[in-house]
Amino acid sequence: MPAEVGTDEERVMLGKWIQKGQGLIVGGSPLGGAYLDPNIERPKDTQEKSKEYVKFDHHAAEELPHLKGRFRYELEKYYRDRYGPYLQKIKYLFMSKVKISELKDAPSEGSGKQINLTHPFTETKYVLAIFCVEEKYYVMTDECRMCGGSLGRLPDLRGMFAACSKEECLWNIRRGSCKFDRSSVTPTYRVSVMEDGLYIEI
Repeated sequence: MPAEVGTDEERVMLGKWIQKGQGLIVGGSPLGGAYLDPNIERPKDTQEKSKEYVKFDHHAAEELPHLKGRFRYELEKYYRDRYGPYLQKIKYLFMSKVKISELKDAPSEGSGKQINLTHPFTETKYVLAIFCVEEKYYVMTDECRMCGGSLGRLPDLRGMFAACSKEECLWNIRRGSCKFDRSSVTPTYRVSVMEDGLYIEI
């Protein structure tokens, strides 16, 4: 049975839809309209995550027919207006501190690497890129939102920017914004350095 407006079922389903689509090119489609473009090449894990999102997007459209066809920015506002700041809600529902690397495996100064992560609680798969600049670690989504290239597989750091492997699109590793289109932003994650490794909130 479809979720009714203003119910917990709507809040949870829409919150999951917002969270699952973050950092994915397919997440830019309106609710219920996500599809995989065969012309875009993605890393294997990102491809699987995108397939999972498309399936969930269609399921969410069945559960939330009154929101079907509306774009992400509209639904984020819809969520905020009804349930408060959605990022705080999502963090409360889904986020936790997760270990992503041993200290000995962390990238050295001026370098980076790709990390494949399966969330220990939600079992969501992530492909992340981690960089070390001026003795600080920065983590962001690995997939370039502009062309689908990788930021961490063949790390190419240029100051505070990482160039993607496909078309050398530059992304600010601190803010997550594209140098050539600041309206395009990819998720970043705050890194905590602990005695037993590196952790992020995800």
